[in-house]
Formats: sequence, structure tokens, C-alpha cells
Amino acid sequence: MDEIAKSGIDKATNVLVNLSVGAISNWYARSDFNHKKATEYAHQVAETHKNIQILGMPQPKHLSNVYVSLRAHSNYRKYLSSPIDKTYTFDNTDLDEYLQNDDFIESLLSDSGFKHLINETSARHTIQTRDTTSPPASYSASGLNAFLYVESNPHTLVLGQPGSGKTTFFKALILAYCGLLDSRKPRVQLIPRIPIYINLKDCSEQLDVTPTSDQFLIEIQSQVSELTGRNYSKWLHEMISEGSCIILTDGLDEVPKSKLKSRAKALRRFYKKYNTNKYVTSCRTSVYDNELTDVRICEIDDFSHDDISLFIKNWFVDRQDLAERLIKDIKSHKNATDLLKTPLLCTLVCIMYSHNRTLPNNRSELYGTCVDTLMFKWDSQRDITRDGSVECITPKNKRFVLSEIARLTIENRASHIEKSALLNYLKDQLQRSGAPHVSPEALLRDYENNMGLVVEYSSNTYQFSHLTLQEFFAAISYVENHDVVNLAEKAFHDPRLKEVFLLSLEMMHRADEPLIKLMMVIKNHRIGPKLSGDSSTEELISQVLELDMTCDTRVKKAAIAIAGDLLALNGDDLAHDWRQDGKSSHFDVAEDTHFNAYIS
Repeated sequence: MDEIAKSGIDKATNVLVNLSVGAISNWYARSDFNHKKATEYAHQVAETHKNIQILGMPQPKHLSNVYVSLRAHSNYRKYLSSPIDKTYTFDNTDLDEYLQNDDFIESLLSDSGFKHLINETSARHTIQTRDTTSPPASYSASGLNAFLYVESNPHTLVLGQPGSGKTTFFKALILAYCGLLDSRKPRVQLIPRIPIYINLKDCSEQLDVTPTSDQFLIEIQSQVSELTGRNYSKWLHEMISEGSCIILTDGLDEVPKSKLKSRAKALRRFYKKYNTNKYVTSCRTSVYDNELTDVRICEIDDFSHDDISLFIKNWFVDRQDLAERLIKDIKSHKNATDLLKTPLLCTLVCIMYSHNRTLPNNRSELYGTCVDTLMFKWDSQRDITRDGSVECITPKNKRFVLSEIARLTIENRASHIEKSALLNYLKDQLQRSGAPHVSPEALLRDYENNMGLVVEYSSNTYQFSHLTLQEFFAAISYVENHDVVNLAEKAFHDPRLKEVFLLSLEMMHRADEPLIKLMMVIKNHRIGPKLSGDSSTEELISQVLELDMTCDTRVKKAAIAIAGDLLALNGDDLAHDWRQDGKSSHFDVAEDTHFNAYIS
């Protein structure tokens, strides 16, 4: 545990009074018992911030019903120093024409040794339903409770990725300091303070002309009056002068670049003049560039598996049966939990599930919905226009460029790419897209600052914000370049490409040709030479059979037959296990007569 944070815990434990919600409310009543302004103010501010409603939510939800305690790290990933092996360069791949017709499929099946299957079933598509029950890898969250950073430091800078819950955390702080959210649930004790919320983006231009502490006070008074519909200017000045407030300045990253310097200067001056108050500022991790001084920096941690489950249970508080079903479905998606580690993405899944009572079995659809939100909907829904948003490139082209970057790194077995190589590649793509006037630096800032899809891992080295996103975008590249057939052989030899291959199959209109290619590779490298003992191939073909994809039923039969041959190489016990699994699978493979012929 971070030593500074640990000292903060000790201080909080030894000095602070264990306050209940009622104790905070009583403090408000005592603070100005003649006019009751504090109690009145707290009620009006809480009324404004008590609910959340984003994106597709049909109605607002009370924050206290869905809030999951956030954790934070004392450092933030942009300045972590981990060694990066090398710079990776783009590997050009020749494009093959993708042909799909019944004659072609019959020819491939016949050449692959499955001629006897051609006439057994008519040529038609079948939707194969994923039914994976393997639990996701465990995830251990190591961050400290974010409330703790706020309570144990005079000025805290809260950094986070898009959708990580920064503004929601501010709302939770407001309710906690208003006595309407029990801060003891995350086991952090609070000294009562008057919460003041300021959106830095909404400050007037006068602050940019006169970035003084007095003008910042005017901005506070103006925003509070607009928020509550009451004039609290004189009383707020008194409370701030007494050091009785916690001032929450939200959205440093949303301030236009031309105004950022002046507003940061005004905040620093205000903090210096009224330094007995507590301050909290929020900003996206990628945007922050040391605009503030004398701040304790922390970054919001990803949701753990337990956090995801708790969020869902809180969301469906009146439908715990539905919550349990969703939690089970998410676990069955394996890597879905790697993507659902922010409140925003958990919200998307809950909204989707409340409408459909199911998740897409096709992981690519689930990831696509989340990516579209990050790329195109999140800021627009909140009416935010950010500096550096590249509007002259279509959303389709932005997605395509990212997919090529993902493929470039995946094929080179890399999770990182140096900034110089990345900018050179972006420059080439901008020229190909007919936008040579746009700087590659601007497009990189758009991906990083506005969408949060890539992050600066260390100085001048970038990576996708999630490995799952890297795999998802790489799959898009293989599909759009009609190169999934070649990917089939690559995935057989390199397990790191397995997830990309599986996602690609789900994205395709028809997956017959790459499936047949995979079966031919397996026959040539495993079944023909009778090589046993390699569980990775069995796992690959098993996961292929669990996918939600479209293919010819004859191709499916051939894949089941190949799976039977693989099991036979490893003995009767594995074949028996496959039979047992087949009883509950969508295909009911244990009852497939052709498959039984292979494992009998």
C-alpha cells in the first residue's frame, strides 16, 4: 500500500469522528441555526445531483441505489515506467478475394476429405449459439477507496479513463457531504463540509480574461445560483472564508485548450487564497499535463469482477432474478468482464439487458456497441464538443484506421507501439483517406483524449486501453480485408491470435471458408501425423463450435468430425468428456450420428 495513503488512513482513523448520515445532517442544522441556509442549500444541491441518466436510460436512477465504491491508485499509468522491447512496424498483407457459393463449399469439403457430408444435408445457414461456462480469470483490485484520497488530502486530482465514473464520483461526494449517502459503507469517515460543484467548462469567458481568485469566486457564486435558483453568494463567501467547504471542480479535460491555461491559473490562485477548504478536481488521464500544483494525484481503478456483480445487483435492485441471470451471462462471455470495467460500460450492458433480457451471444456485437459509444455517442449525448475532434474523417474511416493499428501490433506480438511509428502510420492513413491536411497528432489526440480507446502507457509509447479492444479492432481488419482464411492458419500456430480469429468468425456474413481452412490445417498438422498431447488445438476447435456465427450445416458437421478425430488421438477419456459436454450444448453433438462414429 502506498505509504502516503497509509498515513492518510491513520490520520483519518485517529482524528475523524465516526459520523453517520444523521450526524452530518445535524451539523448542517447547527452550522447556521438562525437562517438554516446550510440545510436548505444541502437539500437543493442534493436534489440536483441525486440522479444519473445517461445514454439509453429510459428514466433516471437514484445514485445511492447504483453507486459502487470506486478505488484509486496513487499513481497514474501515463507515467508508469515499464520496459518496452522495440518499435513495431506495419506488415503489409496481400488481399485475397473472398468467394462464397455452394459449389465452392462442396469443392473445399471434398478436397478436405469430407465428401461424404455433401449430400447428407441441404445447403443452408445455421446459427451456432455460444454456451461457454468457463469462469473469467480472477482479478484482484489493489486501489484504495477513492473517498479516502479526498478526505486525507487538501487538494486531490482524480484522473480516469472515459466512462470511469469521475463525474458520478463527484455526485457521490456531494450526496455524502450532504448526509444523503452513507460514507461509512466504504468505511471512510468524513468531516462535514459544504459541497460546492463547479463545471470548469461552463465558466464564463471573463475568467479567461481575469484569471483571479476573486473572479473564480464569482464563477462559483454564479453557477451555484443557476443550479439552485437561489442567491447564496454572501453566505457561500462566508463559508469559503471559514474553510467549511469542499470545492469540486469537474472536467478539466473538457475545457477548450485555448482556455485551459487561464482557468487552471484561476483555480490555483483561488486554492492558495482559500487554502483551508478541501478541493477535488477531475480530468481524463490522457489529457492532464501538470496544469495544477500541490495536488495529490490518483487514478480511478478498473472495476473488479465483484464490482461488476455489485453494480448489476444495484441496478436491478427490484429484479434480483434478472441481475443474477445477467451476471451469469457475462461470466459465460469469458473476456466480456475485461471490457466491462468501467461504470459506463456496465451501464450499457444493463440497459441492453433490460430491453432484450439477453446479451448478444456474439461477443463482437457486444464489443461493437461499447466501442460505438466510446467513439461517437458518449460526448455527444452530454453535449460536449472537445478540442481536437477530427470531424473531416468519417466514423467508418476512424474505425478502419484503428483496426489496422490493432492488426499491426497483434501480428508483431506487441501490445505497445512507439509514438513515432504510430504517427507515421497515421500520416499514411490520413493521406489514403483523402485528409492529408489533418495532422497525425490531431488524430492521435482524438483517439486518446476524446474516445479513450488508446492510452499513453509510458513516455512516447502507446497501447489500446484494453487488450480486448485491440483484439476486436484487429478482427475488424481481417474481416474487412477478406483475410480471415489466412488468419485461420496463423491462429493454429500462434495461440495469441486465437481470440482475433474467433471474433473474426463471429463478424463474418458466412464463416465457411476460414472454417474449412482451419480443418485442413488441423488434419495436415495433427490428425495426419497422429500427433497427440496438444490441448491448444482441441481448445480452439471447441471454442469455434461454441461461437455464435453463420455457416453451412455441412461445414459444421465436418468441424464436429474433426473434433472427434482430435479427441480420439488423446484416448477414450477425453472422448467421454466431450460426450458429456455435448448433452447440454446447443448442437447436442453426442446425438450426432456422424460424430458418434468418430468417437465410438
